Amino acid sequence: MHEETERDFGMLAPPVALHTPSPPLLAATWIMLRETLLATGQMTRGDKEAIASAVSQANSCPYCVQVHGTALHALLPGPDSAALAGGAADSVADPRLRALARWAATGRGPAPLDPGHLPEAIGTAATFHYLNRMVNIFLGPPPIPADAPAAVRRVATLLMGRTLRQHALRHQEPGRSLDLLPSAPLPPDLHWARRTPTVAGAFARAAAAIDAPATPALTPSIRALLHERLAVWDGTPPGLATTWLDTALAELSPQDRPAGRLVLLTAFASYRVAEPAVLPFLRLGRTPDDLLALTSWAAFTTARHAATRLTDGETGTDAAGTEDATGRAAPSAVAPEPAPAGQCPVHPRTPSEPGPAPDSGTSSG
Repeated sequence: MHEETERDFGMLAPPVALHTPSPPLLAATWIMLRETLLATGQMTRGDKEAIASAVSQANSCPYCVQVHGTALHALLPGPDSAALAGGAADSVADPRLRALARWAATGRGPAPLDPGHLPEAIGTAATFHYLNRMVNIFLGPPPIPADAPAAVRRVATLLMGRTLRQHALRHQEPGRSLDLLPSAPLPPDLHWARRTPTVAGAFARAAAAIDAPATPALTPSIRALLHERLAVWDGTPPGLATTWLDTALAELSPQDRPAGRLVLLTAFASYRVAEPAVLPFLRLGRTPDDLLALTSWAAFTTARHAATRLTDGETGTDAAGTEDATGRAAPSAVAPEPAPAGQCPVHPRTPSEPGPAPDSGTSSG
């Protein structure tokens, strides 16, 4: 799989490779990335890189911002791509590109896209909502260090952009990675992918693989807590104070709190996952594999919620059922219905408390 990543992406992407300890998670991550961002489809690669850059900016992921901002600038040279890569979407002169970046970053407003483009667009955004969180937790600084001499940064950026552009312009056959995991039914909340069977197949397989790894740390109480918090979250960062986190963790048993802290931070503030949050979890006898499975589940569950926010303007009435990777109806799937107000569309239930809200103060880790 590492060879396939190098062939199709242009390099062995560390955000994918960090999943190597778990082959199913590695396959799920690669399938999502390849079948959305990389595979040749109806959207241009430049537009998909704009979505990747905007989502990465919104999630405060400097690693992905650098890589995909560089790819965007290599594909669409000029001030607009530089503004997007620099987090200044409001400065983009092209109204279509500006609207695309805003929609991807905030999940607000109608999608500025043809309906046939939505599976690739929402799939790319969901993939980066997942990857940004995992990268913030497991990877270090961006590949081109901020403190490197300016001349070194310019040359390294040029070389990276040239490599990414060469591979981005190649035809990448859709669906070629799907055989890495068995076919699975598409969950109802992922109905937005249905129009493009290869994207549907990628997310159906990823959902099955990421839910499958058994870690005793992921208890029903922790699962329910995250779904309840996501049900009322509008995507706004929680701020520096930890009131929201302490209030949420009070609902869990003392034994569940270390894992619960990691799940909530992964979902709402992945850039704050550090040693003080990880060590209490490991001291309970949990393993690095448990840590990978736990954070992967939290990141993917949050990515699914973010994808649902992006479908606000979509009717979802183009088909009655769900599809597997081949486009055939999956017999065990159920036609999606919008979740009632106040319920999480990934795992509907009535929330008991509000989710994170912006607040101020100082972080206690």
